[in-house]
Amino acid sequence: MIKKIVYVLLAIFITACSTNGWLISTFYNRVDNLLVNRFSEYADFNDQQLGWIEEMAGSYHDWHRTSELPRYAAFMREIEARMGNGGPITRGRAESWVDTAVGFSVAVENCNPLNNAFPLLVSLTDQQVLQVEVELERTYQEYIEELERLDPQQRREQRFKMINKWLGRVGLRLNDEQRELLRATIAEHRPFQRDGLDLWRVWNSEFVELLQERKAVDFEPRMAHHLTGLWNLSKDKYPGEWHVNYQLWVDFFHQLLNMQTDQQGERFASWLLAMSDTLDGLAQPPDERLLAARSQDYESCAAGVRELAVNREL
Repeated sequence: MIKKIVYVLLAIFITACSTNGWLISTFYNRVDNLLVNRFSEYADFNDQQLGWIEEMAGSYHDWHRTSELPRYAAFMREIEARMGNGGPITRGRAESWVDTAVGFSVAVENCNPLNNAFPLLVSLTDQQVLQVEVELERTYQEYIEELERLDPQQRREQRFKMINKWLGRVGLRLNDEQRELLRATIAEHRPFQRDGLDLWRVWNSEFVELLQERKAVDFEPRMAHHLTGLWNLSKDKYPGEWHVNYQLWVDFFHQLLNMQTDQQGERFASWLLAMSDTLDGLAQPPDERLLAARSQDYESCAAGVRELAVNREL
């Protein structure tokens, strides 16, 4: 449920792999409606519940617009400025950029709307809880069918084509040597898709069990604790393998940056500047007083997530 909802916002990163500002703006300005639609797939909500969902989605979108988009823009300008200075990019610098980008996605995930959804969750009827359970299982089966449609080699080839495509969209059209580096990295990568889906299924089952106890006096802290575990299921279960994968992709990013041709560097820099301008434009709030009130809880959450990330690096 939460993963599907938050993936709507994470899709912004994919959509952003285009210099078409109108396309990005059109998609981004509809994110709150998309979030409401995703929530609504899980049960037949009444009018009051739909009102809560719309408020949560609006607040989440407002926070992301005013707090996170300017950070993305500043980060892109930082990369462009450093690359414009010339000279090789150190591995430490590359890893810090990867850490920052991952931190953005962690904030989007951990500060999801369900953190502020306890009135909605408590209000669910037994029939609605059953609907949520059925939809979660249906979604799991859908993901499994999609995963098993391809064999491991086909999945690796699919991942290669996807990454190669999006790198091209940001100005990094890979040459033969760079494509071989990408293929080698994917070949070494330890996939967690099936493991992650099975862990998610267990998490879903525990989520439904908690919903069945939504009238208990300790429901809110127990559910809050459960929600925090969703985004690190594979990392917590397989920390060694996860770390190896992470460092593998840091190595790829570091090598790719230093393998850029002059033309690739110019195109990448142009994309970074154009995208940072687009994101800054999107970040302008339509009503500052409303946004400040509605997004306060999310900013507090994101500040906590960023503080944890800094402490881990230290």
